[in-house]
Amino acid sequence: MSPKKSLINSAPSKAWYTFETYRLRTNYEKGAEIESFPWLIGSDLKVNINETIENFLWSDTIYLPIKNVGKTSAFNIIFQTNIDVQGPDILEKKEYQDIIIAPGDTYHFKIGQLNYHNPADKAQVDVIITYKSYLGGKVMLTQNFCYQNKSWANGPSTYRFTLSDGRTYPKNT
Repeated sequence: MSPKKSLINSAPSKAWYTFETYRLRTNYEKGAEIESFPWLIGSDLKVNINETIENFLWSDTIYLPIKNVGKTSAFNIIFQTNIDVQGPDILEKKEYQDIIIAPGDTYHFKIGQLNYHNPADKAQVDVIITYKSYLGGKVMLTQNFCYQNKSWANGPSTYRFTLSDGRTYPKNT
C-alpha cells in the first residue's frame, strides 16, 4: 500500500477517533460536575414550643435544618423567608446571605418566632434558598410549610439547578 493511500484511509479513522474522544470527554465532564455538586436537603422544620407566655397561648421558634449531602461546599447561600399569618404575631423573621455549608455539615436556619392567640391561628412559611457550586453552577430550592390546627405540615417544594455550562434541570419547568 502506498503512503498516499495509507494517509487517505487513516484520515477518516482519525476524524472519527477525535470526535469520539471529544464526545466521551465532554460526557465525563458533565457527569463529574453533577457528581461533585453540593446538594442541600432540608424538609422538616424544627419547632421549639414555649407554652403560656404573657398574653399568648404559646409561642413557636422555628428552625429549618439544611444539610449538605453533596461532595463539595455550597457557597454564597442566600436564605429568604416569607411568613403569611392569620392570627399569630410575627415577633421575628430572619434572612441570611453569604453562608457556606461544607459537605456533611448542617446549618440550622432560624426562620423566626410566632406568638399565637388562638388555637385556630394559621400561618404559612415560604422559604427560598439559592446557592452556588465551585464550578459555577447554581441552585434554587423553594419550600413551603403550613401551620393549622396547632400543627406544622410540609407543603410543596421545588429544586431547580443549573450547571456551569448553562444546562438547567428539571427541563420541563
